[in-house]
Amino acid sequence: MNDILDGLLAVEGGTLTREVIIDVMLGVTFAAYETTARVLTLIPKFLGDNPHVMKTLQDEHFRILGERACTEKITLTWDAYKSMTFTEKVVKEALRLVNPGDIVFREAMEDVNVDGYVIPKGWKVMPCFSPAHTDPTIYKDPLSFIPWRWNNKDTNNFEFTPFGGGIRQCAGKELAKLELSLFIHHLVTRCSWEQSEEDAMFKKGLPIYFKNTRRFQRELPPTSHRLEDQKVPSSLSTLA
Repeated sequence: MNDILDGLLAVEGGTLTREVIIDVMLGVTFAAYETTARVLTLIPKFLGDNPHVMKTLQDEHFRILGERACTEKITLTWDAYKSMTFTEKVVKEALRLVNPGDIVFREAMEDVNVDGYVIPKGWKVMPCFSPAHTDPTIYKDPLSFIPWRWNNKDTNNFEFTPFGGGIRQCAGKELAKLELSLFIHHLVTRCSWEQSEEDAMFKKGLPIYFKNTRRFQRELPPTSHRLEDQKVPSSLSTLA
């Protein structure tokens, strides 16, 4: 077995139909492409708005760079990924605010009573997650980017559902979190940036528009001096 396609062709002696195999391959190729990219796009914004978060992230990831230098490991390992404890909180907070998969589609399998409103069996239901993720009774100061809110916070409930819930939750959630963490690692160890002006304020409602301004003033490569602080050879800045 060499890849996913080989595995599908070998399932139960090749009994999967051509249509099923095509459907699975399309899902693997394109699923979460847009949603993960949406979170990746907004992470630099969150970090630029919160330099104290950026500083804590850089401390964590330059420590990982230092450990890689000591062990002469060229690539990131699974153990290095699992040691990104603060990064995990940043990813959760980004998912909470971005809500990349904000809605899901379900069918009521029986009559359901929601606060006195009955959803009949067979009706199609479209839950929206962002109201729960920005509910001030659940999250203090819900519109602020505060990764520390996830210290010892239980996420095994339906208060945090960026990947849906139940048996039909996103099958690729662990892969998505891995991709986001690796992106953050290379971003904060190779680049630094600062906000050039305050966020434009706009009223809720339509139309929605933003003034065409340059958000970030300049890019500042932090690698050289931060690596010196960690006593790590500057050549590590080229490692991927």
